[in-house]
Formats: sequence, C-alpha cells, structure tokens
Amino acid sequence: MRCSRTRSRGRASDLSAALRVAIAVGLLGAPLGCVSQTEYDTVSQERDLLRQERDRLASGQANLDAERNKLLDQLEDMRSERDALKKKVDQLTRKSTDLETRAAGLDECSAENEKLKATYEGLVQDLEGQVAAQTIEIDRAREACKAAPKKRPPAKRSSAASTQGQ
Repeated sequence: MRCSRTRSRGRASDLSAALRVAIAVGLLGAPLGCVSQTEYDTVSQERDLLRQERDRLASGQANLDAERNKLLDQLEDMRSERDALKKKVDQLTRKSTDLETRAAGLDECSAENEKLKATYEGLVQDLEGQVAAQTIEIDRAREACKAAPKKRPPAKRSSAASTQGQ
C-alpha cells in the first residue's frame, strides 16, 4: 500500500511541475510591451496610492492597538481600584455596625447611670435628713446636760475613816 501512495503523490507532483512549466512558457511567449505608457503610469500611481493607504492604515492600526492596550491597562487598574474600594466599604460597614452596637450599649449604660444617680441622690438626701435629725438630738442632749445640776460623785472614804466611825 505504501508504494501506491507514493506513486500517487509522485503523479500529483508531476502534474504540478507540468503546470508550472506550461505557465512559464505562456508567460515567456507573451509579447512584451502590450501596455501603453499612460496606462502603466496610471496603474503605478494607483499602486503607489494603495501602498500609501496600506501604510497609513497599518500605522492607524498600530496606534489603535497601542490605545487599546492602554485602555485595557486602565480598565485593569480601575477593576483593582474598585475591588479595593469594595473591601474598604465592607470594612467601613462592619465598623459602622460595631459603632451602632456600641452606641446602643452606651445608651443602655447611660439610662442605668441615670437610675443609679437618682438612687444615689435619694440616699444622700435621706442620709442628710438622718444626720440633721441626729444633730438636733445631740444638741438637745447637750443642752439637757448643761441645764441639769452637776452631780458630784460620792466622796471616797478612806478605810481608816470608815473604821473610826464604827
């Protein structure tokens, strides 16, 4: 089978070579100088214009590619910045929630402090009233002591005097 494939390839290359030879002979046999000078100049000008257009378009394409790459870089930078800002928003949201929780706790503490302050002030007033009442009683007791005659303690007798009197 290998041999038959090789032969068919050989035949195709033989045909291709024959076709090339036929084209070459046809071109060589063609008369030279069939085109007028003006037609040649017109075609040359068109060719030159097309080359200029091709070069201009290639330059424009290069500029567009550079601008596209620049925009892609900017887009990537903006995506990175957006992701960083999303993280920052998440952090600030968590902080805000924490602060709101703390504020609620502080409000509860403030209310508790107000209750304790009222209780404290009530106790102070009661204590001040009790102290004032005790002060009045102490002052009355002092005045009573001053007004009462002083009692002298009984004199102590000596043991010899007590034996003599007996």
